[in-house]
Formats: sequence, C-alpha cells, structure tokens
Amino acid sequence: MRGFGIGLIERLTKRQTHGETVLDWRPDGLRCCIELPITPVKP
Repeated sequence: MRGFGIGLIERLTKRQTHGETVLDWRPDGLRCCIELPITPVKP
C-alpha cells in the first residue's frame, strides 16, 4: 500500500538529504528505516 505520505517521505529523504528509505511491509504493520548521511558540523 503506497500513498501520498509514503511517496513524500521517500522523495524528501533522497532529494533533501541524499539518504535512503527502506519500507518493510509486515503482517503486523509497517517497518520504516531511514538512513541519513551525517556530515561534520563546521564551527
């Protein structure tokens, strides 16, 4: 089941942060794993 919200999360994760979203549809619900790159903070 894919709706507007899931698509939005996937697109924003990829475009804004260059991260990745992994969706795992299970019988008891959805498991969503979002991986975001960490960049050093410059003073």
